[in-house]
Amino acid sequence: MLKKGNHCRCSSGEKVFKGLLFLLSALAGVALFTESTSPLFSGWGYDSAMFQTIGKYWAEGYLPYVDLYDHKGPMIFFINALGYGLGGRNGVYIIQVLSIALSEAIACRLLADRLSRGKSLALALLLPFVLAANWQEGNTTEEYILPLLFGSYFLMARWCGGLEEGRFAHRAGAAFVYGLCFGFALMTRVTNALGVCLGVAFITVLLAVKGEWKNLLANAGAFLLGAAVPVLPFCVYFAAHGALYDMWYGTLLYNLDYLSSSGFPRPEGLVQLLVLVRLYLPGWCLIAAALWMLASRERERERERERERERERDGGLAVAAGGGGEHAVSLHPEPLRPLRHRFAALLLSGGKNVGRGTWQTGAEKGLCCTGRMYDGSGAAQLRAAGL
Repeated sequence: MLKKGNHCRCSSGEKVFKGLLFLLSALAGVALFTESTSPLFSGWGYDSAMFQTIGKYWAEGYLPYVDLYDHKGPMIFFINALGYGLGGRNGVYIIQVLSIALSEAIACRLLADRLSRGKSLALALLLPFVLAANWQEGNTTEEYILPLLFGSYFLMARWCGGLEEGRFAHRAGAAFVYGLCFGFALMTRVTNALGVCLGVAFITVLLAVKGEWKNLLANAGAFLLGAAVPVLPFCVYFAAHGALYDMWYGTLLYNLDYLSSSGFPRPEGLVQLLVLVRLYLPGWCLIAAALWMLASRERERERERERERERERDGGLAVAAGGGGEHAVSLHPEPLRPLRHRFAALLLSGGKNVGRGTWQTGAEKGLCCTGRMYDGSGAAQLRAAGL
């Protein structure tokens, strides 16, 4: 089982101090690395320019998908509309800062389960600077979903921590958070939530296998309720303006059509083949790591005396695979470099695997299960980033 870390004994003053550090870190990171909204830069970016334009005019009474169009969900336009209502481009910057600061706080909470308060705080404060590799212009869909992604993975890790002690029941409140994450992704860019969806599938199958039908039903209801929270208000709003189909076309239908007609050309020659291998290798490494850990877990049951060494080896492989996936963007062929912001949703993958490499040196049985789920979710998210 995952143990509670020192964060539980933080005084109110220490919590305020940490919050201020997160805000300062986010203020600096967003200012330095998001050129489309930062007060330090004058550029508008590409996707961000479109989001800001639609958001600005939505705040002035125009209707997205009817008066102005882009094939993204309404949430990203609403965030920009809210920012322009607060104070123009600087308002969007403020929302970004709050989102990143919240992500740092959740990351610190997750890391504090096994690291000291100082180490977990230091690593969490690095978040905006790690994001610099993927941020590009900033103000993209991936950065705003990070708090929900981080929170979902934290709750999944907590649940997995009790599996081998026979605690299979899953909290409906956690399923509500997964639903919020999925609904938010559906209203921005749905593939950002594929990692969480895979985790939900894992939980669903395990609850069904263990016969936890009442618990499964309660979690399904909570997930749907969570997903409805960000989705229904937009449906009601656009239906009231006679533009419900327009919203769903721009949010989902057009993108499905676009996906079915797009793809990479077949490699011609050894150089192009090597480029494709380099592009897809990290994802396959994650999948291979998950399968290898599943097989090694069975062997561990017969090798009780070598259990700790096996876990360390599994953790080390996971760190290598997760690290490769985390930095896959640096290996991208030139045509995909403009899309590197999509890999921001993979950020927690490397951190989860590094943390798991540390955790598995102890007697945390449930974390092996967590590891398999994390590697699979990381692989799914990596595949989604290229869509």
